[in-house]
Amino acid sequence: MKKIYCCLAIVILLSCNNDVGTEKPNGRDQGSDTSFTDIPKYVNPGVKPFTGRPDNDDEENRARREIIYMSIDSAYYAIRAIEEIKNELGGASTVNLTVPERNLKSKAILKMNIIQNALARRIDSALLANLKIHTSELNVINNSISADVTHLRNMSQQLNKVSAIMSRLTDVLSLCISKGLVKPPTPVNVNPEVLKGTVN
Repeated sequence: MKKIYCCLAIVILLSCNNDVGTEKPNGRDQGSDTSFTDIPKYVNPGVKPFTGRPDNDDEENRARREIIYMSIDSAYYAIRAIEEIKNELGGASTVNLTVPERNLKSKAILKMNIIQNALARRIDSALLANLKIHTSELNVINNSISADVTHLRNMSQQLNKVSAIMSRLTDVLSLCISKGLVKPPTPVNVNPEVLKGTVN
């Protein structure tokens, strides 16, 4: 009798184990496919897939390009305006100038060359600081010029123009750098529109 009970108990246990093994955790029956790879993914056509970028990525890129374009245009304007002023000062007669006045003129032209060369390179925060220093030194040279002397008044006016141009340009470049952007190099022999075409 004990053997019969033992056999029945074993059969009942085995049948229970088989039932547990066939039961699916997701409540599906044994004939259904439990593979998650076959489940169709619902995609709402009105929702853009997530690309890891914010939804306003296009607007951000557009604003970024506008700032860089403004810095490129400003740099080219400054380079050309300084070149014209430099040529005008260089072409003016030095007959009426004393030796100290000639030295001031040479220092002013040299300082403008340094500023132009800096503008032709890639602008970062260190170079912007150097531009401000050179512009400040150009102002010191201008302050050394006696504006009441007729033959120096034109030079003083031209240097004031350079200072005004550099003040506006450094504001633009400061904005560019504060936004985490860097102005690309501005080689003089390249058209600004060509350079803008390289900006992503």
